[in-house]
Amino acid sequence: MKIRIFASTMEKKLSLIVPVYNVKAYLARCLDSLLRQGMETVEGGWEVICVDDGSTDGCAEILREYAERHADVFRVVRQENQGLWAARNTGLTYAQGEYVAFVDSDDLLVDGAYGYLCTHMLEGKPDVVQHQCEWLTEGLLKRKLQEVTPEGGVIFEGTLEEAYSRGLLITMAWSMMLRRDFMERNHLVFRPVRISEDILFCFDLAQCTGRIRQVSSKVYLYFRDNSNSIMQTHSRKVLRQQIYTLFDVHEVLQTYADRHEGTPMAAAAFRKGQHVLQTIYKKALLANLTRGEWRHMVKRAKEVPPYRLVMDETHRLDKLLYNNVTRSFLGYKLCGWLYRGVLLPYRDKVLYRRL
Repeated sequence: MKIRIFASTMEKKLSLIVPVYNVKAYLARCLDSLLRQGMETVEGGWEVICVDDGSTDGCAEILREYAERHADVFRVVRQENQGLWAARNTGLTYAQGEYVAFVDSDDLLVDGAYGYLCTHMLEGKPDVVQHQCEWLTEGLLKRKLQEVTPEGGVIFEGTLEEAYSRGLLITMAWSMMLRRDFMERNHLVFRPVRISEDILFCFDLAQCTGRIRQVSSKVYLYFRDNSNSIMQTHSRKVLRQQIYTLFDVHEVLQTYADRHEGTPMAAAAFRKGQHVLQTIYKKALLANLTRGEWRHMVKRAKEVPPYRLVMDETHRLDKLLYNNVTRSFLGYKLCGWLYRGVLLPYRDKVLYRRL
């Protein structure tokens, strides 16, 4: 693995880790937002560790430019493409900050967000501070940046187990700031999966003894417009790979449920397992699998207890389509046509009309 590092290293208050992969159209906007985080008012300041995970679209040049112009903030690491989980773990190996946080390179933060979150770390001394997010499209960006401020009240404070058991924790790595020594003591890193690594990271986090403070601030602006992101990739090959990876993720969640049988933690793992199963069936409908691929998927699905969706919050039509994925190949094909050709285009049209 070839790695290049720019800028010097110093102990900081916060290390922000930014995985980068083929996001040239969004990268500068993200990095500019990070320069407006108010960290100059926090003693010790911060470092932004950008891990270029083998980008081929010109991201390396943008990163080099920012590292040269803002050498006191930006550090750049380049490695061969391995995936989001590996890029985040690489960033952790170089982190010098007392606190650690993550941001995806096609998203951005409200001005002053991390400076504000650091005050919660200093005030309550929790191991984790978790914030909220806004899901945006490009059309909403300018308006939301004018409306949203980082301030917000504490909505929960307690143990990590309590947060999971009560269904309060957001299972996204970019929704939290963590103490680095807490992560090191608990050997907390990202598991080697190409999708849903955040879910497993957060359930591993739940096994740790520690305290969390959750704040109501919607400081993270998550964009759904990036067609190059992992979540938006719809090629058949990638979707097939994601389906089989998600079965592995579900298997790990099942071990959590078995380990904590009869407890609220087991219920949380079951709920998240049902969410993963829903995602598997959604990706199967998008993938338009061949008969052989469908049979292989159904065989793996029937090893999952239970493989029918029981989530109450699932839309009735979605639930009907998803639960027919495994009944027959003809039913699967019909449901796939309805999902891809009717339901998704209708929802997109309604969504953008509202925005």
